[in-house]
Amino acid sequence: MTMKVAVRALRRRSPAEIIVALPVASEEAVMELSHEADRVVCLAQPPHFRALGYHYREFHQLDDAEVLDLLAKAAARQRKARDRSSGPVDRA
Repeated sequence: MTMKVAVRALRRRSPAEIIVALPVASEEAVMELSHEADRVVCLAQPPHFRALGYHYREFHQLDDAEVLDLLAKAAARQRKARDRSSGPVDRA
């Protein structure tokens, strides 16, 4: 479960609190995540949950190239934001 791994990775950074928010999930997934996160908020837990994709109009699988492209774009945005926030250095 991807979210479980993400919560464990965040936990290593010692955050004050980890809140997992899900639009839809099975009862089992919510229960499992509640053992990992400090709080789990889930808008819908259908009684006969089969797969996440059934609950979306558009839910295509991403291929590796698309994931890598999205990660590269996110990293570039973070670098740009970090560069803007550091601003010019005053050496006077």
